[in-house]
Amino acid sequence: MNKGSSFLLIITLLSSCIMVKANGTVGGYGGVTLSAWTDDPPTIDGIMGPGEWVNADSYDFTTDHVPTPVDGTLYVMNDAENLYIFVKIYRDDDAILTIKFDNDNDRIEWEEDDDGISYNWDNLDSFFDLHYSAWGSDPTTQDGQGAHTGGASHEYAEFSHPLNSGDPYDFALSIGDTVGFQICFDAEFAGIGYWPPQANTTNDILIAGPPEPVGGELLGSSTTYILLILLGSIILLSGIQTKKHLTALHN
Repeated sequence: MNKGSSFLLIITLLSSCIMVKANGTVGGYGGVTLSAWTDDPPTIDGIMGPGEWVNADSYDFTTDHVPTPVDGTLYVMNDAENLYIFVKIYRDDDAILTIKFDNDNDRIEWEEDDDGISYNWDNLDSFFDLHYSAWGSDPTTQDGQGAHTGGASHEYAEFSHPLNSGDPYDFALSIGDTVGFQICFDAEFAGIGYWPPQANTTNDILIAGPPEPVGGELLGSSTTYILLILLGSIILLSGIQTKKHLTALHN
């Protein structure tokens, strides 16, 4: 491989990394894995304040409402204590927004004591920490926070949930763990819709760690592992080139 080919390969890999980070990491059972670290936790008030969610990983999604699907954007990030989630729904509708978590990540929908969080702005104005027993309220403590705001064309829901509250009805997550999730938007006029829509299918949240210096630049953990692979590829290519050069000199 000549220098031009090596350089082209490196640029291609870097471009792939940038594209992946821009709209969620490609992966997850349902096709998407979201992961991002933040040092600045948001205020849970249902408002996306300036700079509050700049560190988040995000993904544009569409639920399977019939006859009219509902569009939204999901934002995910975590620090050492909490998972933070912000959901934009591009529709004005009284609803209950629920995020269901597959605690053991076995893609079985749903099992006793799987975790969940919900905000009801239909007939109540309340946050709920759920567990799976017909998705009832957590019988011990309500761990986390939720808030909602709405407008003429949208609804916003903002959540925090402890990574490890010590409550046996909640998930217990550490940096590097993955938890599956599904969004349910149960609206007064639109009806009930899901994302991802397939049964026994979830997308993933990878609990991020603090950013690490790579190549002199601080990078979030959702891209760090990709860039480490890239660095390994560059080192390998350099080694091959050096070996070929030494072999040529010896011969």
